[in-house]
Amino acid sequence: MAPFDYALSAEAHRAVVQLRFRQREKLADYFDQIAARPATKGDFVEYDSVGRPHEVKLVDDFLITFRADHAAREIRIVRVEKA
Repeated sequence: MAPFDYALSAEAHRAVVQLRFRQREKLADYFDQIAARPATKGDFVEYDSVGRPHEVKLVDDFLITFRADHAAREIRIVRVEKA
């Protein structure tokens, strides 16, 4: 099975573009890892306003909130924030 792609929300994109190059590279590598394994679990789960579960993973100094959209074969990166 081919890996999923990933897409960042506007909020996540704004957070990522403000980071230093090295931090952006590390996050992009982690986004690729999640896309390659869409069943990746976070450290805990949050639910959005319509009840969809979002995985939240601590990576280095960042909390990454994401969910798999299996119909679109895409990982949705919802939020990236400094831990």
